[in-house]
Amino acid sequence: MSAGQIARPGAASASLSFMVAAPPFLREGAPDPACFGQDPNLFFPSDYGLRNWEQIDAARDECIGCPLQPVCLEWALENPGLDGVWAGTTPPERRLIRRERKRLMGNKAA
Repeated sequence: MSAGQIARPGAASASLSFMVAAPPFLREGAPDPACFGQDPNLFFPSDYGLRNWEQIDAARDECIGCPLQPVCLEWALENPGLDGVWAGTTPPERRLIRRERKRLMGNKAA
């Protein structure tokens, strides 16, 4: 694995300065997510506006069919300050999902 690629924690050959902090669901023996081996910069655009939409779509394409997408999404939703594309969602999209879930849970409590 070359520097600048996403890797499991403790991967000896990966550059720590470019590694994405690994979520806890990436434990030993878990299947590799689709983003492993990809350039982390793909998943972290400078902003989430229209000018970066091609980059965001390319990151989303990597998430399609990933065996860890459901747990990745839940982890990303539980970490509101998280930047980047996780489980094919951007921070603004995750804010909307959290807001909608909260609204739906409020309706169930009534």
